[in-house]
Amino acid sequence: MYPVLFQFGSFVVYTYGVALTLGVIVATFLIWRRARKLNFDQESVIDMILFSMFLSLVFARTAY
Repeated sequence: MYPVLFQFGSFVVYTYGVALTLGVIVATFLIWRRARKLNFDQESVIDMILFSMFLSLVFARTAY
């Protein structure tokens, strides 16, 4: 696997970042689909996912 996926001048896209982004998108979709089957409020589920992503960024930066 290449560490740098592509580069436009000083803008660099790393493979690890793309893999993490795809993982978050797929996990969000699977959680949303499962919540829909269990008759949860879809807007509340998406709000909770976004809130947990924000908190994970805050605590990751704090721990770093």
